[in-house]
Amino acid sequence: MARKSKIMIDAEGNQIDAKYLDPVILEREKVVEKVFKKIEKLEKQLEKTHQEISETIQKYLEHTAEKYGTQWKGNATLKNFREDKIVEVQISRRVEFDERLQIAGEKINQWIEKNMSKIEDEKAKKSFQKVADIARRALKIDRKGKVDYQKIIQLKQFKFDDAEWQEAMKLIDEAMRVVTTKTYHRFKKRDETGRYVTVRTSYSDF
Repeated sequence: MARKSKIMIDAEGNQIDAKYLDPVILEREKVVEKVFKKIEKLEKQLEKTHQEISETIQKYLEHTAEKYGTQWKGNATLKNFREDKIVEVQISRRVEFDERLQIAGEKINQWIEKNMSKIEDEKAKKSFQKVADIARRALKIDRKGKVDYQKIIQLKQFKFDDAEWQEAMKLIDEAMRVVTTKTYHRFKKRDETGRYVTVRTSYSDF
């Protein structure tokens, strides 16, 4: 009984009898499929491990916060007793601002111009100019229509009693919207030299 030929599917969905293909193509096919079989198995293992680790860390942080009557928010650094192993938790948020940010920017610019003209002392003027520069950099919109969130945070660290400033800060808060939140985990251990090195968890790290 004749052996049935293997039918292979090309990139355009065409069925090709394997006996008509170059042996190099067939050998390459075997290699790619063999590698992907292992990689897909590794992917599933990593996904399961990632989920288990995330749940373990999150449960600990939530339990710890509950002891003090609050909820866990933000980043964390966890160390073992010997302090030779570190688990870092980093929360990354993608933030967008609506049109109210531009209104806040106009109010801040007006506030800066009004107060700059009142300052006579050169040292005080230089100090105020630094605040003005930080404000303008924070509110600068790039070519994609975005602003630098970290610079906005830096700007909001300044506290002034002026009603115009406080109104502008309130507008910034109202304009802000968290689009996505992602949690990253990093693992470090101390090597023989005493330095902390990152534990490799990605296939590409090896």
